[in-house]
Amino acid sequence: MDWREFAKKMGFRDERELWEKMEKVYSQGDVGWYVLQIPDGRWIAFDDAEIALDRVEYFPTKAKAKRYLEECWKEVIK
Repeated sequence: MDWREFAKKMGFRDERELWEKMEKVYSQGDVGWYVLQIPDGRWIAFDDAEIALDRVEYFPTKAKAKRYLEECWKEVIK
């Protein structure tokens, strides 16, 4: 899946709108971990190692999405 298709599946008009709303929380090398509020109001957390719908986690709040990434990040830096 490419970024354009991912943006459409998440409910955005286009890839540009997706990138404008994404917030990078962590990065290591060429992989970023992001949170993003999607148009239906939910928050998602994901990394860009592989863009795929089954690698996206959904949350009711930004804080919960960021907490999830924090736990993932702790595993990465062990």
